[in-house]
Amino acid sequence: MNVHDVYDEIRKDKRFNHLRPAKLVPGEGSEQVSTAFIIGGAPSAGDVVNGRPFTGDDGSILRQLMELADLHSYFSDGKQYTPNCWLTCVSKYRTTKLDWGGIQTWRPYLRREWLWVNTPKIIIPVGGTAFSAVMGERRQIERSAGFPFKRLSLYGWLWVWPMFHPQDGMRFPKLRPVMEMHWSKLGEWLDNN
Repeated sequence: MNVHDVYDEIRKDKRFNHLRPAKLVPGEGSEQVSTAFIIGGAPSAGDVVNGRPFTGDDGSILRQLMELADLHSYFSDGKQYTPNCWLTCVSKYRTTKLDWGGIQTWRPYLRREWLWVNTPKIIIPVGGTAFSAVMGERRQIERSAGFPFKRLSLYGWLWVWPMFHPQDGMRFPKLRPVMEMHWSKLGEWLDNN
């Protein structure tokens, strides 16, 4: 089995029939050498068209922030990189609102996706939806963004490093330097661990 088998399972899952015939948006990056597992909420309309996560303006900002930590899923503003992380979304289909019930439905698939990309020891939920999915309970990103913590999983200890969603930086420009500081701090941590 590999990560693409997880996507095939999702395509066959009848619970998502109401989201079809929409196109599934898979994750991207390195399946073998993933330093980090970066998770957003749900694909945008542009992501569905492009078949990749984070391809719009928010994706451009996220990839710039990822570069501060020397993390690359493959492409960034037209430049091609050797991938060293995995970038995905909680939901693999476009949805305008991902409620708690939807998050709960997607969590097992997210866990399997993480397993099949070599169980990176650092998980970076980007935004409140992704943070809630990782934690298994409703969480607000405002109180936790930029502050890493260790969490015991069935597969050993891992780091959870919640970050603000790029849209937060678009809505609140004064937040952008804080976001850059958080990702730079992550980069320093990755260099030393």
